[in-house]
Amino acid sequence: MLGRGGFAGRGVGGPHLYVIRQGEYHYRSGSTKQELKGAALTRFLRRKQGLHWDGVPLPGLSLDDFQPAALQGFRNRAAKSGRVDDAVLEDGDLALLASLQLDEGQYLKRASALLFGIKPERFIPNQRL
Repeated sequence: MLGRGGFAGRGVGGPHLYVIRQGEYHYRSGSTKQELKGAALTRFLRRKQGLHWDGVPLPGLSLDDFQPAALQGFRNRAAKSGRVDDAVLEDGDLALLASLQLDEGQYLKRASALLFGIKPERFIPNQRL
């Protein structure tokens, strides 16, 4: 079915209309239309999948890239606050990260690199902490 202006596709998302035409994503606001490309398209697709920037899995990130002191510091503060079960705090590092939902299948997420990474900029360029 053809939408407004001959665009094939369907509208998705809130007050603005996104349409797909010949493999391109377009954004309509009022009487203007712009093609979504690059970072804007990535944000749009991630948002539609329910993903956030910090929840993106990072292939190549492993426990070797983490600061053991940072993980232990988290355990100490979490134990002091009483908001995390002792059993979780006694688990290994991978199990702890999984219980914090910082993994996605076999990969660790960006948030884990920011929280516990030795050099997070290795995986997330142009980030400053």
